[in-house]
Amino acid sequence: MRIIAIANQKGGCGKTTTSINLSSCLSFLGKQVLLIDFDPQGHATLGLGIRSGDYEKSVFDVIDFPEDGNPSLSDIIVKRNEYLDVVPADVVLSAIEQKLAGVPGRETRLLEKLTTVGKDYDFIVIDCPPSLGLLTFNALMAAEELIVPLEPSTFSLHGLQKIFETVHLLKEGLGHDLSIRALMTMFEARTRFAREFETKTQEFFGDRVYRVKIRRTVSLREAAQAGKAIVDFNRESSGFEDYMNLACELIEEGRVRFQPSDVTQEIQATQETQENQEAQEIQEIHEAKEMRSPVLMFEAKTEGVLFSIELPLARSVQLAGDFNNWLADDLTLTDNEKGRWEIKIPVTQGRYRYKFIVDGQWCVDPKSDIVEANGYGTFDSVIEVGAAEHTP
Repeated sequence: MRIIAIANQKGGCGKTTTSINLSSCLSFLGKQVLLIDFDPQGHATLGLGIRSGDYEKSVFDVIDFPEDGNPSLSDIIVKRNEYLDVVPADVVLSAIEQKLAGVPGRETRLLEKLTTVGKDYDFIVIDCPPSLGLLTFNALMAAEELIVPLEPSTFSLHGLQKIFETVHLLKEGLGHDLSIRALMTMFEARTRFAREFETKTQEFFGDRVYRVKIRRTVSLREAAQAGKAIVDFNRESSGFEDYMNLACELIEEGRVRFQPSDVTQEIQATQETQENQEAQEIQEIHEAKEMRSPVLMFEAKTEGVLFSIELPLARSVQLAGDFNNWLADDLTLTDNEKGRWEIKIPVTQGRYRYKFIVDGQWCVDPKSDIVEANGYGTFDSVIEVGAAEHTP
């Protein structure tokens, strides 16, 4: 499970738009996602078509201290689809800071509540208010990662500086460390100001800037007005392309950051070392006479390896890799209810890089445990195919 806060004290930088569409694109890729609207404006709630009549209690009731006890997060969840749940918020949340003034433990109320639902989700995304008060402090204490949306403006970098000061306070005073990444939003590459802003951001953040830039497009505003995420509103738009790429980059990043240490070392090793490791692993498979994930066994080349992925909302899924010279092969939708796409690829024994192409967007295999950096600044999934065992 990864808990990600999306925050910037400056308003109008695409914070809520990112919360809604990143969460929806992650769920589109088959990840279980919980979006927590932690902004009294309730725009993430409204942006997903949830109205006040759709819920009885909100996140305010969860972090409040009523005398008769308060509900858990799971009690107030509004389901948007099989993979995306939402914790709603409304204007009453604006009273929480005054109500909890002087109450012990008020800074960790959200963190305490997340312990009851964390095991149910791959990602928890928290949409923070445009301020650095108690609500944002709660979100940062609960999160492990922080995404700071930055639209090209002078004040945006100032908001970034304030966020850094808050994160530094958390680390120095409370020992809570956050991984920070910047996301450029409302980007127009044709303007000189935007290009200069990008240069300044790169100088400030270095490699902590997402490769993906969210381009300015009217489709994102139209989707919000319709109460839909871009994945459900217009999959032909640049907004869908950008947020899908961000979701893929986030998954790729996590595969590298949270995978076992031996895989991390493998990614950083030289090609010669990789080849030695591959040969040793194949030998170990023969000696152990057992299948070891993610290694797949097969009888012969004609049998092939079955690749499958569950994407209920996808219109097309393809597979490209070393085994087909990176020429995309179409997957077949074999289960409409679950959205399961499958293809069997005839391969010989060896080690292969691959990626899925979902509605035109390249992404790593959400179920794969091994990825490797490629020469294009992104990552590929890896599968190792061993020889089949034969019973004498």
